[in-house]
Formats: sequence, structure tokens, C-alpha cells
Amino acid sequence: QATAFAVPTEATESAIEIETTAEKMIATYKANEVKGDAIYKDKRIKIVGTVDSISSGLSDKATVLLSSGKKEFSFTNVHASGDSDFHNRAINLNKGDVITLVCTGDGEVIGSPFLKDCRFWLSSIYRDMPITSYKAVSGAFNFFRYKTP
Repeated sequence: QATAFAVPTEATESAIEIETTAEKMIATYKANEVKGDAIYKDKRIKIVGTVDSISSGLSDKATVLLSSGKKEFSFTNVHASGDSDFHNRAINLNKGDVITLVCTGDGEVIGSPFLKDCRFWLSSIYRDMPITSYKAVSGAFNFFRYKTP
């Protein structure tokens, strides 16, 4: 009997060109949009950020807005979008979750960085687990996340 050992849409390390945080990407674009595009646009980026909101646009596909996670108000967030798998995984996100994505830089609009073709990054702890085990472990983490004060 065959067992699937990796989630098919998992992002891989070999494709990553830049590792950053939402805070650093926002700061780079805020300081110099041209420099931000030179660093991030059309590059495969592994980015860590705090979910500020999850919305669906005109296409009814999920867009996840990432922030630095600090308690300060800002109009500037990193806008991340992806395919239907990204959309389906975004359904389970909550504001305040810290996530890691691998995406392609897509420039900026009014100072806010945009990312496309995003996939959720799975840490190496899950990489060799069968999908059923991954779901069980994820469910346990979600159980404890919601049950702990």
C-alpha cells in the first residue's frame, strides 16, 4: 500500500531566492519602492508574517494581509495570494496567526507589497509525515490553540 509522504503543494527550499519578514519587506518598500522592486519583484520569497486579515477579492480567491505583528496601526500590509489550494488553507487562518509562505514578488501598489503564487511553508517536522498524520497533528495543535487560555 502506497503512502503519500508530502503535501503535493508544499513549497520547497530549492526554489527560495530570498528569506524575509513582512516587517522588513514593508520597511524596504516604505523607504524606497524602486529598491523594493529590485530586491523582491519576480523573486521566490520565503516570508514570515502575522495575519492581519483574510479577505476575498472580486475573484473570490483568498488574499492574506501580513503585518509585522506589532500593535501599531498601519495602512501598509503585505498582500499575499495564491491558487485554490492557498485559498482552501487560508480558510483555517485567524487574525494574529504567524505564518510562513513562499511566494513570488509582484511589486507594490501605493506602497503595499504584493505577492502572488503563494504556498504555505511546512516546516521540516511535517515534511516526512503521511498526509493523514499531518492532519492529525494539525488538528491537535488547533485543539490546544483554542482550548488554552
